[in-house]
Amino acid sequence: MSQRLDKQSVGAPNGSQNGLSHSIVAFKNDVRRRSRRGRSLIDRRTRAGQNALAVRRQMLIDMGGESNLSTAKLMLIEIVA
Repeated sequence: MSQRLDKQSVGAPNGSQNGLSHSIVAFKNDVRRRSRRGRSLIDRRTRAGQNALAVRRQMLIDMGGESNLSTAKLMLIEIVA
């Protein structure tokens, strides 16, 4: 925390989470942190991650299995799920 000459503090206190006011910021930070550590962008431990993997799995089943799909269709499924 910065101090002015007249002893008034400037800015947010240390440890403030003012920058996390939107969930998109938290999401972007999580993605950046996971990719930096060499991990998958989908966290399989969370409910959202499990749902994303279930959607991907069901899309593959609906389209006839992974071995029957072209590379382009596989890439589209990866983007969607």
